Amino acid sequence: MTAPDFSHGINELADLINFQVGAWHDFGYEVPPTPDCKPVPPLGERSAEAIRAGHEAIEAIDQLTRQLYMLREQLVGELRRDEDIRADRVDALLAELRAGRDEATAVGVDEPQPAPVHVCPHCGAEDDDEAVISRHMAREHAAEPVSPEDAALLDAVAGALGYQTVTLDDAVGTWTGHGPGCGCPDCEGMRRDAAGGSR
Repeated sequence: MTAPDFSHGINELADLINFQVGAWHDFGYEVPPTPDCKPVPPLGERSAEAIRAGHEAIEAIDQLTRQLYMLREQLVGELRRDEDIRADRVDALLAELRAGRDEATAVGVDEPQPAPVHVCPHCGAEDDDEAVISRHMAREHAAEPVSPEDAALLDAVAGALGYQTVTLDDAVGTWTGHGPGCGCPDCEGMRRDAAGGSR
């Protein structure tokens, strides 16, 4: 059985109270806008109908007050039940996620690991693609001083990726980087010079 909704009828009671208070004022104006308008009669001079309307207004106000209290209790209860339902839903979802994680751990499935980030030793530029960083260094940092350790590492990376990107000059501690298809305007010249020796 559906619980009663105490919000029903509130507007009608408020309208009734408003009408009855107007009747208690004998439908007069507190400040008449024109001389022809009827003012509110002073106390002790109001009609029997106005007195009856005043008592009815009090009864309607009492009824509305009781209904407002019941509506408040209804809303408090509904909000608490709504919170309980949402909490149960969240608990069920968390339990499902924990069960899935435990099952994955039981069968030896590792959680996904973040992709490695490769960093340019000169400017700190980052990318998860090693080839992108290798081409970046060839374009942006050719002939910049690097340590022999960094140059050896870059040379190994270039060889593994199939790029001819690193040539270390131990005398001055610099490297020059180029590779097929990297888009550098010097690459074509390097390929031509490669027949006679490394650049």
